[in-house]
Amino acid sequence: MNPLLPFRRGLQALRHRHRGCWIPFVGALLLIVLVVSAFVRSISTPSLSSIGNYRRLDAESGAATEAASTARSSDAIAVHKASLLAASEEASLSFGRCGPAGRVEVAVAVDADAVDVIGPLMQSAQVNSVKPHCLRFQIIVPESSAAQLAEAIWQVLVFHRLVDESPWVPQKTIHASSTASLSESDAVMPIIARFQLNGGSAVRIIPFDSALVAGSMKVVGAGAASASVCRGLEGCDPSRARRLAKATNFARFFLARLLPDLNKVMWVDCDVLFQKDPRTLWQVALGQGHGDDSETFVAAFVEHVPLGRFYFNQDNVQSLWTQRYQRNLDMSADSFNDGAIVIDLSKWRKFRVTEDVQWWMQKHKEADPALWKFGTQPIMLLVVGARWQQLPSEWYLGDLGFKRIEDFDRESLQQASEAVVAHFDGEHKPWLPESVSEVNLQRHGLRIGYNSQVLRPYTPLSSPVAWLAAPGARCLFSSSAQSAPCEVGPLTPGVSVPGLRWVSSEDLFLGVASISASSSHAADVSGLFVPQVRKNLPLVDSFVEGFFSAAPLEKRAKNVLESSVFSRSAERVIELFFFKPRRLAELYMQAASPDHSIRGAQLQYRIGVDAQDVWRDACELRRATVCEPRRGPSFAAGTSEACWLLSGCGMVEAQNWRIVGWSVEAQEQALGNVWFTVARPARAAPLII
Repeated sequence: MNPLLPFRRGLQALRHRHRGCWIPFVGALLLIVLVVSAFVRSISTPSLSSIGNYRRLDAESGAATEAASTARSSDAIAVHKASLLAASEEASLSFGRCGPAGRVEVAVAVDADAVDVIGPLMQSAQVNSVKPHCLRFQIIVPESSAAQLAEAIWQVLVFHRLVDESPWVPQKTIHASSTASLSESDAVMPIIARFQLNGGSAVRIIPFDSALVAGSMKVVGAGAASASVCRGLEGCDPSRARRLAKATNFARFFLARLLPDLNKVMWVDCDVLFQKDPRTLWQVALGQGHGDDSETFVAAFVEHVPLGRFYFNQDNVQSLWTQRYQRNLDMSADSFNDGAIVIDLSKWRKFRVTEDVQWWMQKHKEADPALWKFGTQPIMLLVVGARWQQLPSEWYLGDLGFKRIEDFDRESLQQASEAVVAHFDGEHKPWLPESVSEVNLQRHGLRIGYNSQVLRPYTPLSSPVAWLAAPGARCLFSSSAQSAPCEVGPLTPGVSVPGLRWVSSEDLFLGVASISASSSHAADVSGLFVPQVRKNLPLVDSFVEGFFSAAPLEKRAKNVLESSVFSRSAERVIELFFFKPRRLAELYMQAASPDHSIRGAQLQYRIGVDAQDVWRDACELRRATVCEPRRGPSFAAGTSEACWLLSGCGMVEAQNWRIVGWSVEAQEQALGNVWFTVARPARAAPLII
């Protein structure tokens, strides 16, 4: 007997007795199902409302308190979400939520120098994705520093509000099973972390053993500037060769081993942004006409320049190619850019392409001086040959590291707006400063950052417009202990930076009639952030770690690349107030120019925050120092000791700090900016739930 038969008969009887009354009954059942499914979805996918946390200063203690109804995620919730990810990922696929093309798999490699850049990349991909839950990032990091980089990646994602503001919780390494049986993918795939972004996209962090390429990696520029190989946009800049000489840059050749559970992946360089849905590209790449019977295993964007432009001796390379593949290579054929490609990993394994890569790298290493200039693209062109699909060229906006959008004509601007991928290949990057001084350009090779307006929509509003990647106090967002110190800057009176809010002395003392912002009493004794002032501090976003102010100012800087000018008539002071005690280990003051040498500054602190608490000197060592161009990219820096350094600043932790007692050896009391190093606490601060 069918166990469901009594239930069905009972339902039929109910319908006959109460015709029409069963409709509310069914509606109630549907409502219950919807509520339960919404609840399950809310658990497995973090809510975007969690980014709306705010801080307010307690009027009595000055401590930071939460003022919004949403609280920070706890460690337990973070671990819970990570544990739910495996089930939710596969469930989304099994129910067909991602369509016939499946989940979009995006792979990118970063090291310590490029970790900040992946924030805008991931933000742009998710924001422009129609189905962000069908998007997964494979972040490949050097194995030797994988644990540190995993935490650094988390901090970057916190800064971009792609994950909740909670401490990084190290995860136990897991291993994914392989979908292939070839020897190339026999290695076990370690995953050191996986989690979900606010918005639904998934992330996996995967270590890359640099030993795979360390023995054969060779990146060079051309020996002679007049060589034909130096013609074209790339040129032969030795600094570019040095930048490309990183093991992570070669990770694209080992994706078949690093991602054995995948048969298709989209590789992008870290200097890429998505202007439209990545799925647009994913669905077309390696689709109809490029099945199992086809030799095509890469989809890429064409570059209408000869393939042979990278090779020092084309005849030699042609001979080697014929030796390897038993056919000829057309050096005049169009090439493609390997910074945004889709790879059929199953065919890559079938054709044993990684073995080809290693063969070419060994031949390149043995050649004198080399077979080609620069890094990965000459290798990719050789191992792929003609086995690639040309993607619609209107979907790609490249060479943004060489060309300024301001110079585009109307037709080019229209084409740029239609691009799916924006690639900042070249020397100029949008996260570098908009302007640099001629002195820095000539002496230190600092380049002008191009096309920052393309990057701006994918950076937090707190990022300084003139220097989108200015560190600010981003490193203070993490409440976990780290061995590396946190470098905060540039602090330029007049301009807020990520994590620290600028507030003018006039605004500080607005409505506080008993104190004058320009009085020596405010600077010498009480300070700027006195109790009466703290009561009037604004409600701020929880991503702000504190305030800073300065007095007396004659001219505030308009952006972080300008200098500010102090008055000569009174004691000059720059003061910081943190929401929780911080230990400052070092202070650096950047001169506005070599003609504005800074002398005599001291860093002070006070344990309490009341007016009667005494200011104490913090640093034992004070001296003039050679200015560092990276600290103030628009300021002239050189060998003159125009800047000021304080070190040996003790072990004290305090909320209130200030810089006093300095002068500028010029009529104009101009100051470039201030940087300070925050020492990490011995233990992680407790999480406030």
